[in-house]
Amino acid sequence: YTRFYEQFFSDTRKEISSILELGVGSGASIRMWMEYFPNALIYGVDQNEVTGDFGGRVKFHYCDQTDEEALNAHFHDVKLELIIDDCSHVQEKTMESLKILFPLLQPGGWYVIEDMSKGFLDPAQWAFGNGAAQVHLLEDKCGCEIIFIKKRK
Repeated sequence: YTRFYEQFFSDTRKEISSILELGVGSGASIRMWMEYFPNALIYGVDQNEVTGDFGGRVKFHYCDQTDEEALNAHFHDVKLELIIDDCSHVQEKTMESLKILFPLLQPGGWYVIEDMSKGFLDPAQWAFGNGAAQVHLLEDKCGCEIIFIKKRK
């Protein structure tokens, strides 16, 4: 998906100061975000502990992607500019995370959902209310979708 991220963030990647990634696995994607977004503080959420030295720009929190209480406790006062959901890829969990975290996203920020099955949900069904977001659905070579949602200012 790197070409899609380049399409949306090549001009602003050095200006983004806060990123949250749901589902970090071994931490390889966190390392990639550290390089691509050189000025961002990066938060990772996973159920499993991540090991390794990530330096002072990375903070991990351990909880389920749908744990509303934990997510709000960790991020209610963080000015998130980019949220990336690369977690369970289960529609219900993905939509619950979106419902919890989208309100915490800064105006003008982006919410990205990776690796969804083609046609997993019609954007018209999403409850953003009165044009609160702009949605871009993109498809990779394997037929999976990556969804970029920009919160309006």
